[in-house]
Amino acid sequence: MRTQHPSLPGVEARGDQGFAMLAALVVVVIAVVFAGVAAAAALGTLRVTAGDGGSARARAAALVGTELALHRASWRLLPRDASTTCTVDAGALADGAGSSANVTLESVEPASLGWTVPGRLVRVTSRASDGTAEASVVSLAWLRPSAVPRGLSVAEDVDVQATLTVGGAGLYAGGVVRGREHVSFVADGEGDGEEPPADFAWGGLWPAAGVHAGGGIWAAGADVGALVPLPEPYVHDTVGTQVLPLVELPDAAWLASARAHALDPGEALAGGVLRLDRLPPIFPTGEPGAAEAAGRADPAAGYVVHVDARGLDGGLVVTGVRDPTWCAVSVVIEGDAVLGSPVGAEWPPPGPGEHGAGAALQGALVITGHLQVAAPSSVAGHVACRRLLVSEPLSLRLEQAWREAPPAGLLEPVLLARE
Repeated sequence: MRTQHPSLPGVEARGDQGFAMLAALVVVVIAVVFAGVAAAAALGTLRVTAGDGGSARARAAALVGTELALHRASWRLLPRDASTTCTVDAGALADGAGSSANVTLESVEPASLGWTVPGRLVRVTSRASDGTAEASVVSLAWLRPSAVPRGLSVAEDVDVQATLTVGGAGLYAGGVVRGREHVSFVADGEGDGEEPPADFAWGGLWPAAGVHAGGGIWAAGADVGALVPLPEPYVHDTVGTQVLPLVELPDAAWLASARAHALDPGEALAGGVLRLDRLPPIFPTGEPGAAEAAGRADPAAGYVVHVDARGLDGGLVVTGVRDPTWCAVSVVIEGDAVLGSPVGAEWPPPGPGEHGAGAALQGALVITGHLQVAAPSSVAGHVACRRLLVSEPLSLRLEQAWREAPPAGLLEPVLLARE
């Protein structure tokens, strides 16, 4: 086990390759902005026509339109890989009351700019007018993963009392991890390779999967850092403050967006229980209850479900097994939650045997409070919570290619250039 020192996570890097990639990124952005040919190809030309003195208001509306369109794209409310045009009412957000902006998003082929990092490049053209004044702003943005913690992330302490199996990621905790002896990391595929299981969530920081805690790691009542010799399963674990920025829960603005863009769970939510298997298999395009539903062009991209569980005694029970062929779902819970229906629960009835009814989903589970695993459960994707108690077996797997299609809400726009 290694002790980590503070550093900024920044852009994911792998040693010298990371610095080279970062340098190349800077060169690409500068070239796009200042080189005539590259700028023309990637951005086009900014045009502001002064009319009756309203050009500043028109430009402000165009800029707000750009921001709103990128926000909607990051929440999968606009198509992923196709051009689209939408009208954004920017009157309430810019000086020009009643202004609006027509916005077009177009995917940019990353290879055309020498781009190699994960994510999607989009060219955003926003046009607005105010009286006889017109403005057209063209921006180049990067939709990168992710806006919320990745893999299995816990802001504070973790108590593992049952088997916890993690594939494709590590266990990241801001506080103390107890029960390390119950945690195992597995590789994708069959066979026993010589290489340790990889970390696809934060591989630039920790290539091999392990436990990374800000406050210490304990196994069978002993401080792992004091064990000599260090057991082989713990050699990739770290203790230090480097993990802290990576496990911070989403802020109020992100939660507000989740509420605004969430699909109404309908009959899937009743009696303090959310049934994952009763949520729609794909996003029901055009159904009221989710912002911009009618304009969504990629229903298979997934959707968000939001539940305010702060008033529920004992938290929201999340149970039910979703078909793995269904689209990904980002379940956002404000408050505490219990994963799986424990034995003795009146509804839904527990499954056969000594365990309660488990839960399984593909996507993300974001909980602002405490999460308890009360029945055997599995997640293909991401879990983020404030505190974690694993009372029953939990399996989490993160695919190597998860960045190509992150669950809804796990993208954030970064402005690279604007003309």
